Parts: sequence; C-alpha cells; structure tokens
Amino acid sequence: MIITFYSYKGGVGRTQLVANIAAYLCYYKSKKVLLMEWDLEAPGLHFFFNKKNNDIDKVGLFGLLTEYVKLTRSKGNISTKELPVFSKEKHFVELAQSQRNTGRIDLIPASIYNSNYSETINDFNWYEFYEILQGKIYIEFLKKHLKSDFDYDYIFIDSRTGISDYSGICNIQLPDINVLVVAPSIQNFEGSAKIAQNIINSSYVKQGFRKPTIFPILSRFDTSAKKEDVDNWITLFKSNFVFILKNIYKLPNELNGFQYDWILNNCQKENKKIFTKAYKEKSDKLYEKQEIPDSEFTILVDFFLSLNLFDDYMDSALLDYNKGIAFGENLLFEDNVNVNIKQISLAERYQNFADNYIEKVKENHEIGVFKAFNIKKINEFNVKNIYNLLNNCFDDSDFDGFVLMHFFDLYNSLSAGTSKSQKIMQLLDYSQRRGIFHELLEIIKAINPQQYEKNKPYWR
Repeated sequence: MIITFYSYKGGVGRTQLVANIAAYLCYYKSKKVLLMEWDLEAPGLHFFFNKKNNDIDKVGLFGLLTEYVKLTRSKGNISTKELPVFSKEKHFVELAQSQRNTGRIDLIPASIYNSNYSETINDFNWYEFYEILQGKIYIEFLKKHLKSDFDYDYIFIDSRTGISDYSGICNIQLPDINVLVVAPSIQNFEGSAKIAQNIINSSYVKQGFRKPTIFPILSRFDTSAKKEDVDNWITLFKSNFVFILKNIYKLPNELNGFQYDWILNNCQKENKKIFTKAYKEKSDKLYEKQEIPDSEFTILVDFFLSLNLFDDYMDSALLDYNKGIAFGENLLFEDNVNVNIKQISLAERYQNFADNYIEKVKENHEIGVFKAFNIKKINEFNVKNIYNLLNNCFDDSDFDGFVLMHFFDLYNSLSAGTSKSQKIMQLLDYSQRRGIFHELLEIIKAINPQQYEKNKPYWR
C-alpha cells in the first residue's frame, strides 16, 4: 500500500509524522517500510535516522527518472522490458532495521545530496517527462513495479508543500491513500481542502484507478490553549473537511436487523422517513438499500456521519504541539520498546493513527473504508445474542455498576433516566466502534458463565 503525506505549508510536522509512523511500524509491528523522498527542494527524511547528506550515495528517484528520459529521447518507442526500474543497489538507502531483523526502513532519496543536487532537480523538465515522453504511463508502471517486485508492507511518500508541476504524481497517481497534515490556520485549511478536492475530482479517481481515501490530520495543535480556542479550531477543522469523509463513507448496500433497528431508534424524526425509504426489508434479519433522490441521500449520509464515525475520527486525528520536540528531527520510537514512550502524548497520537487507521484500512481496503472502520465487525458477531446476554445478566443498577467498573469513559456519557435497553445499545455501539466485542464477552463470561453459555452463539 502506498500512502502520500502532504502539507500545504511547511513546518506542520509532516516529515516528523512520516518518520515516526515508519519507526513505529518497523520497531513495534515488525513491518517493512519504504520511504520515498518527494520533498525535492528540502529533502530531510534521512536526518531522522541519523543520516547526513554525505551518507546518501544512491542516485535515487531522479537517477531513475533521468535514465528513463535519456532512453526515450534516444529510442522513441521502447518495450516494457527495456524500461528502467528501481534496484536496491542503485536507488535504495537502508535507514533502520529492528534487532530481530523482522522490521526494516529503507529510503529512495531524491538523488545524491551533493553540490550538483539543486542543478539536477531544477533542470528536470516535468512537462516533457509527463506529457511528451509518456511519463504518466511510466509512473503507472513504476507503481506496479514497487508493489509487486519488493516485499514492503508500506510505501510512504513525503510530498513537498504547496502546488507544483509534479504534485499530481505523488498526490493522485501513485498513492492508495492520502494523509493531509494541516496546521490550525485558515490558509492551511483552504489550501489542503483544495488539494483534497483535486484528488476527488481527478479523472484518475473518477475513472476508478484508485479510491479517494483521504485522511486529514490537525497538526501542531496546542490542546493546552483556552478551551474556547481549542473548540473553535476543531469545529473549523471538521467543517472544512467533512466533504472528504462523505467521499470515504459509503452507505452499505445491506444492513443487518440490529443495525437497522439501532439506526432507526436513534434517528431524528425528520430522518426516519428518509431512512425507511432508503432501505426495504429483504428478510426478517436483512434490509437492502433502494434508490432515493440525491437530496435525501445527502441528508442520510450526514446522519450516518453523525453516528460518531466522523467525530470519532476527527477527535483522534490531532497531533499535539509539544514544545519539547517541536524543533529538530525527533524520532519518538526506538528499537527497544520504551514503556515511557506512552507518556508522550504525541507518540500516543502517532501510534493511534497507525493502529486504528493506516493498519486497519490496509487490512480491509478492498471492502471500502466505511466497512473497514468497524462496520464489518458488526456482521462478525451475533449482536442480538450479545444484547440478550447483557439484558439477562444485569438489572438496571447492576448494569450501571458493570459499565462503571469496566468502561468508565462510557459510564460518564450515560444520561440519567435512560432505560437499561438504551444503555445496552450504547454499550454495543461503543464496543462495535472500538472493536472490543471479544473483550466484552470475556468479561461477561467471567462474571456469569451460566448466562454466557445459555445465550450462545455469539459469532456468525
């Protein structure tokens, strides 16, 4: 999977994010990660891994592109077998390897970082490469080559800021996923949103060559500021990028009975008619989507987004401003797991984003991001039986105590006067969104093994 990390302005922590996500996946998840340097005017990924410019001795990206240009200029039509390809010997620099040799981080640098570097970059004719020498087709060839001929779990592209002649290559054509790193300012919001619109509206996406999977992240965000300022920026962040989530979250064609009932019970009155109109009963346990006008469908999408999916993502897609590591090349993850690393809030944010979004989407990318974000997990469990188990195990006061003991953050959100049935539904939704049905069942099994056995099975 290829992921491009982009920022409209510099100084927002984009390269630090790339390096730390790569380090976390390498050292903590034993993944193999290839980094590609596309921040051509200011390459800096190697510095995070204690490499200096003099250590970069491979011709890298521009060595390969220049070779292709020379070949096509001299020969015109060339066969696929003749196309130059990446090789580890000529183009890759090893940055890091875990002590057990299971995880690895390599880099394709922009070029050799010597006194001729600026001339190499500035003299490259992007228009000739892309429009005249069929560079678009060659980039597509390289994309397939990188995915099929190497054993990397991830390929991360560190893209340059702003808008450039080649931004479409690393933001539209190469990646499967885009991560937009956005600082809290209006120009960052508007510039990044424009790039996202360009991706979504590109012919490459509309023709089905890739999905418009885009993750905005609010970076260098000072959560210790005044509460009203923090809330204001988060609100602006959400309002500026909600259109991205609407392109990611697609309504499933079918709902199971529990999903249907839960959504219907939580609908506002104005949405109930739309929801029931959008889905018809296929069987006593399954509902299928039917055609409704676009205007009503938009309202329904907004409703689905309001069911915590959008807010859950946006509330977690924040990178704290940490004065202690705001400057310099700080790699927060080390080869030997340091238990104190979790005390650094920014490291926790990196870890959360890697685990809950990058890894999860990679595992489920073929089914679409909406289902990847836990909707699929509902269908793996017999939720009706889990509901009956909870209902039979606890009376009203016992259930409150159960939630208090095991799910304290959910307990704080339970409203006074809410029925036990509604509280159970809240716990089921909470467990579904966090993917903790297994943990929930294990806790209940330990508390009341008789009821646990009585209400089986819990998996479909």
